[in-house]
Amino acid sequence: MVIALPCASAWVITGQVTGQGTPISGAQVSILKVPGNILETSGTTDGSGAYSLTITDETAPLYTIKVDSIGVYAGDSNTTPLSTDSTVKFDLVPVATVSLSGYVKNTTDPLNNAVVKVKQGSSLIKSVNTNSAGYYSTSVGDTLNYTMVVSLASYSNQERNISASGSALLENFTLYMLCPDSDGDGYDDSACGGTDCNDTDASLFTELTGYADKDSDGFTILTAETFCTGGSLPANYSASATAGDCNDNNAGIYPGASEVHCNNVDEDCSGSDYCVVDDDDDDDGSSHSSGGGILYSSEDECSENWICDDWTPEECPQSEEQTRTCEDINACDTDERKPDETRTCNYIAPEPEPEIDGDSGDDSGMDDITGAVVGTDQKSSLWPLLGMILIIAGLIGIAGLVMYIRKK
Repeated sequence: MVIALPCASAWVITGQVTGQGTPISGAQVSILKVPGNILETSGTTDGSGAYSLTITDETAPLYTIKVDSIGVYAGDSNTTPLSTDSTVKFDLVPVATVSLSGYVKNTTDPLNNAVVKVKQGSSLIKSVNTNSAGYYSTSVGDTLNYTMVVSLASYSNQERNISASGSALLENFTLYMLCPDSDGDGYDDSACGGTDCNDTDASLFTELTGYADKDSDGFTILTAETFCTGGSLPANYSASATAGDCNDNNAGIYPGASEVHCNNVDEDCSGSDYCVVDDDDDDDGSSHSSGGGILYSSEDECSENWICDDWTPEECPQSEEQTRTCEDINACDTDERKPDETRTCNYIAPEPEPEIDGDSGDDSGMDDITGAVVGTDQKSSLWPLLGMILIIAGLIGIAGLVMYIRKK
């Protein structure tokens, strides 16, 4: 609303703000200079909804008076021209509302007759009390921000900021009894909402959570323990878990430690102790009768237990590769510790057999055409025949030479 005011040294604007006839306390009333809507002055209504504002700027003849939204009521502005000192009243209308409800209790039980207040700034919008079940219910204007304050004699107040956003609001509160600091350590008893876990001992006042490293190997267990302390954990406890020590009574057992095979101890906290047994004494690292790999488990879990055949072929072949088959008799559905099923070897060629002259025994016989002795080694049986041929040829040559000489 734009107001035309005659020029003067000061103007006093008074009035009252109500909501459907009911006075509204703490409503924000502002006077703005036009043009520009520059704030000239502002104030809030008192308990009866009344306000009084003074205009001292003589240079701006036009003003707008407005009231901000409050509680379940929408804001408004003046629409009547004013002159000299004036009285302007506002009767606000409700905006859309949403329900606000919840429960108030102490640490275990509902609290009856607790006071639940809803405020905007310093303005009280609603005030209700809880019933015997600790329940309260009211409504607030939608799309507005509020502060809730819950109180009850002998209990500490609880305060919370909320925003209405179109949906019903459920706000529950827990109040803690006011109680003395019995041991004088500056911390209230936790039973009354304080932090002192032992209000009879001034050296103990706060709870801390730690993880044990009793063997001091730098690795803790993963189970947390809570202690009432004077601000620090006991010796051999850490505020955070480190890996996961599977035996916190032995400093030689921790994740990543060197594993000693076949001693039925899980030094590296892998969940088992692995052992390969060569019980058939064939130096192949596998077991023919009772298993190529025996997995000793320190936990109730599936443990691989591999049984392997001997390497085949027994002698290294020309391919220089031997194979075998391994089976996990526990059927753990993993081959993490499965022994090798192939390996390379050195092939050694056999020595050649020596040749034997003469009759080869039962495999010898006479050739059907020449009558020569044949058998498994025909070259050996032909040597006598060739010798006879050479002798005859030599005799023929000598006879021819003699006849030639005689003719001369």
